[in-house]
Amino acid sequence: MQTFFTILPFIPIALIVFGVLFGLMRGTKKTIIRMVTIMVTTTVLFFIAMPLTGAVAGSFLGDIETSLVTAGLDIEVAQDFIAALLAPVVFFVLFIVVNMVSWIFFAIFTRKVEKKGRLGGAIAGFVSGVFIAVAFMMPINGYLNFINTKHQQITEIAEVLELDELTDALESLNDWMRPLNDYQRNAITRLFNNVNIPLFNMMTNNRFEEVSDIVAEISSALVTIREFISALEQGNFDGLSREQLEEVGAVLDFLTGTFLSGMSLSDIFGVVAEDFNLGQFIPINQIAWLNPSQVDQAVNMVLEAQISEMSFEELFGAVYDARQDPVDAIDAMINQLPSSVRDFINGFRP
Repeated sequence: MQTFFTILPFIPIALIVFGVLFGLMRGTKKTIIRMVTIMVTTTVLFFIAMPLTGAVAGSFLGDIETSLVTAGLDIEVAQDFIAALLAPVVFFVLFIVVNMVSWIFFAIFTRKVEKKGRLGGAIAGFVSGVFIAVAFMMPINGYLNFINTKHQQITEIAEVLELDELTDALESLNDWMRPLNDYQRNAITRLFNNVNIPLFNMMTNNRFEEVSDIVAEISSALVTIREFISALEQGNFDGLSREQLEEVGAVLDFLTGTFLSGMSLSDIFGVVAEDFNLGQFIPINQIAWLNPSQVDQAVNMVLEAQISEMSFEELFGAVYDARQDPVDAIDAMINQLPSSVRDFINGFRP
C-alpha cells in the first residue's frame, strides 16, 4: 500500500509529460483536434455520469424499494446517495473507454493531417495533458480525500459512543491510513485537489459534502448523545438538562431532514410505536384524570395525530418541561394537538 501511494502523485505528472511528447510528435493541428475531442467527450461524460448512474440505481432499488420505505428512508434520497457513491466510478470507466475508442477514430481520420508546428503541438499537448490528468485523478482523489478526512471523525464517534466493533474495524485500517495521510499532504496532491475536490462535489451533487455535514453535526454533540443513549437505556431523563435534550433533538432534526424528508414525527414514531413507552420519559401517570387504560389510548391518539409541525428539538424540550411540571406541560401539549384529538383526550376529564 505504501508503494501505491508513493507512485500515485506522479501519475498526473506522467500524463502531462506524455501529453507534451505526443504534442511534439503530432504537431499543432493534430494535437488541437485531439485536445478538443477529449475535452468535449470528457465534459459530456462529466455531466451525464450522475443521471446515468441514478437511472441504474433506480432500477436496482426497485426490488428493495418497499423495504426502504418501510424503514422510513426517502426512496429518492436513497437513489441519489447511491448514484453519488457510484457516479465517479462510472465516469472513470467511461472516460477511459471512450477516450480509447475515440483515439482509434482519431488515428484513422487524421492520417493525412500534416505534423507541422512542433512547438504549438507541445503547448497544446501540455494543455491536453493537464485536462486529462485532472479528469483522471478527480474520482481517485475525491474518494481518497473523503475517506481521509472522515476516518478520524468517525473513529472519535465510535469511541465516544462505545461502538466497539466499529472502533476495531477502523483501527484495522490504520496501516492503510498512514500512507494515505502522507499522500494527502503531498504537494502534488494538494495542487490537484484544489480542482479535483470541487469537481468531485459538483459531479456528486454535494452528497459527499452532506455526509461530511452529518458527521460534523454528530461530532459536535458527541458527549450529549452518549448521555442521551444512556438515558434511553435506563428509561430516565432526569440527568439531562433541557439544553442537552434540545441539542440531541437538533441532531435528529438534521438527520431526518436529510434522509427522511417528507416524514412526520408521527410517521417516525409509528415505526417504533409498539416499543415506545411515553410514560417512561414523561410521568403521565401523575395526571389524575387519566387511568392506565386511558393513558394507552391517549398516547396512541397522540402518536397517530399529525404532530409533524413539531421538530425533535421542540418535542424534547416539551418532554423536559413535562418532567418538571407534568400537569401544566401536558395541558400545553394537548392544546397544540388537532381539535379532534384534543377533544378526545379532554373527554377523559372529570
